[in-house]
Amino acid sequence: MLFLPLISLPMTVCLFWAVFLLLRMAGEPSVRPTDKQMLLFFTAALLLYGCHFLYFAGYGSTAGETLYAAMNLCVYPLFFRYLATLTGNKEAKRTGLWLFLPALCLPAVLPILLTGGHEKAVQICHTAGRTCFLLQVAYVWVRGHNLLRDYRTQLDNTYADDRSYQLRHVTILLQLLGATAIISAGLSTIGREFFYGHLTVIIPALLMTMLLYGLGYTTSLIHIPEEEHEESTDTTSEGVTEEEDARQMRIRLEEYMASEPYKDPNFTIYDLARGVRTNRTYISNFINQQYGVNFSTFIADLRIEHAKKVLADKNWQNSKNAIGAAMLQSGFLSETTFYRLFKQKTGVSPRQFRIQALGSKAEE
Repeated sequence: MLFLPLISLPMTVCLFWAVFLLLRMAGEPSVRPTDKQMLLFFTAALLLYGCHFLYFAGYGSTAGETLYAAMNLCVYPLFFRYLATLTGNKEAKRTGLWLFLPALCLPAVLPILLTGGHEKAVQICHTAGRTCFLLQVAYVWVRGHNLLRDYRTQLDNTYADDRSYQLRHVTILLQLLGATAIISAGLSTIGREFFYGHLTVIIPALLMTMLLYGLGYTTSLIHIPEEEHEESTDTTSEGVTEEEDARQMRIRLEEYMASEPYKDPNFTIYDLARGVRTNRTYISNFINQQYGVNFSTFIADLRIEHAKKVLADKNWQNSKNAIGAAMLQSGFLSETTFYRLFKQKTGVSPRQFRIQALGSKAEE
């Protein structure tokens, strides 16, 4: 009695997230590109698991098999486009288009073979489809990690705070994707035929339901701000040598940083570029070349130095108050990030540093 409702759960979850995304897109003034990509993903998954449901309910058909073959080879390419959109990698988005080729080719041949009764050829097509699916899974998993690794570097060169928290949900998403990929690959290798007519089909149905819900829930929480747009700025003066230009920029940078703009928790490289009258690319490269660090580390060093001065101030009533003030006055919002970076750069915790700075007079 519960057989059909249970095997329909993956389809139901996909429908739920597709409707959720449609409603969120309708309720926002500007639609997130990532929401569009996930809507396409869940729509394809809805059609895929709809075909699954019809197959196991005993309503299989040539049209259903063709649609199943197409959607099965579309879901991972669509998820890859989501990752490329999320990380802002336009090249990956373009090159990832070839992943859709199997979804275009196989369904064009399969209906002819099915209606013609060419069982051996149909079996070859199914084998080819499963092979392509497994290759897609492997590609999306490996390339997805690379995209996020490169994006983390981009964040470090753009934001002053520790933006790794923005990728926390993405990390969870990749773990879910990995689990989904492994289970999908295993089920694809076994084949739907193995479960046909058996109650054991409920097990993969429940597993895929949980994983699909997890994918939808996690992606709904991810929101990474778009890059700011800036006008092109001429960074060099006519007749000035490269060495002199670098010297002048270093002076401008040091003068601007003396005003302690890094105390703003939301301070970005765009703010710095405006402050020293240049553009983001130039000042990012300048910091990399002149100081040997990325923008995030450059600002973190200044913030820790300022925090050390606050911690060494004997006027604070106790260590707890001093540590709280040092964190907030230096531009840190996350206590975890502050403690981690402080110990990483000084070798001691903020509390230990204050005790060392004030000696026995420090309040513990």
